[in-house]
Amino acid sequence: MTLTIQNEPGYSCVKIVKKQLNSYNAPDLKAALMLLLSQGISHIVLDLGECEHCDSSGLSAILLGNRLCEDQEGTFILTNLSSSVEMLIKIANLDKVFIIATNVQEAERLLNKKSEL
Repeated sequence: MTLTIQNEPGYSCVKIVKKQLNSYNAPDLKAALMLLLSQGISHIVLDLGECEHCDSSGLSAILLGNRLCEDQEGTFILTNLSSSVEMLIKIANLDKVFIIATNVQEAERLLNKKSEL
């Protein structure tokens, strides 16, 4: 299995459980994100705590999730980034596009703050 999904009140947490997010498993992430959004879940936390490497296919899947959530006026948050994944995001200048939290608890606090607005 490439990922797990845990539904929480108000959002879903998708956790990558592989060391790499690449062309082999990025389609699984894309499919899971599209399924969640088709079910009306528009607030998603992507936990990359076990993912040590991400290639362009993985980054494409992450960008898709962000765009789909924005299209449904939802929120997409990345959390638990490894140093190499964080560097890739910064090199691609996407740290200004994505909401990045240190951990799932911080992501949940951000979602709660947003819902209060």
